[in-house]
Amino acid sequence: LDLATSKWEEVSIRGGPTPRSGHRAVLWRSSIFVFGGFYDTGHDVKYHNDAYLFDIPEQKWTKLGEDRKGDNANWPSPRSAVGLAAFEDTIFVYGGFTKSGRCLSSADDSKGTVHTDLWSMDLRSKIWSKVRRAGIPPTPRCGFSTTVHKRRNLVVFGGVFDQYDKHDLTSTFYNDVYVFRMDQRRWFPLVLRGPGKKGGSRRSKDRTSSCSGWDTASAMSDLDAFDRNEDEDEDEYLGRKAMRKAMRRAAMHQRTYVLEEEEEDEGRWSDDEEQNAAPAALGDTHTHTHTLTHPGGA
Repeated sequence: LDLATSKWEEVSIRGGPTPRSGHRAVLWRSSIFVFGGFYDTGHDVKYHNDAYLFDIPEQKWTKLGEDRKGDNANWPSPRSAVGLAAFEDTIFVYGGFTKSGRCLSSADDSKGTVHTDLWSMDLRSKIWSKVRRAGIPPTPRCGFSTTVHKRRNLVVFGGVFDQYDKHDLTSTFYNDVYVFRMDQRRWFPLVLRGPGKKGGSRRSKDRTSSCSGWDTASAMSDLDAFDRNEDEDEDEYLGRKAMRKAMRRAAMHQRTYVLEEEEEDEGRWSDDEEQNAAPAALGDTHTHTHTLTHPGGA
């Protein structure tokens, strides 16, 4: 797209990704990083975990590789709809979704898998590393939105988590916000303050609206708190406070959270498996129950 003339031009260059949907892309320096996605033929569906770089000035694709085993050991397993962010010479890939079965629209009994793991790729060495959980990560979800604040905060908003029960599909929608500090590699839940009493906080009563009732300026000031002190004292304070709150909520849901009393005062789940549950969400949720009109659902 030429912004001066508002005209589109197709760029046909060989060596790029195969046809697909659900992939994600992020700008890194003067290149575009592309990861994952799926291809649905109507009879079969194939998920991808390959990675590409498109050099904008040189107009050239470079394949960074893929893991055909897909065992999630040294490379992210095939998936679509991930969250992407670039920090210095590192790309972070969070979450994603895969669905087993013949195709996405098939009326079979297959269920989707919501990924909760986080990976990083060093673009200098082209090597993936699985990022261990630190702090308070989001609860399992897909369909979330991401953006980067002040170059080092990966902000994750909202999403949905589906639960299948025979022919019923229950969808839980979220409007909470989490921040992943890419320089610290630690998760923080972001507490949004409403426009009510000065200095107070409240939740939005309108759970059907993603942004209704929230003061954007207050939310941004909460984000700024993570950048307030370079010695990270404020970050550690906010992290400990958020962890204690999440632990209380987790106990109410009969979940087990382990607090490691270390210098960094980190929290982790006792089971490091990818699909293990995370602490209860700190923001509002809204649940819908759908009755599917045909066996197996869509």
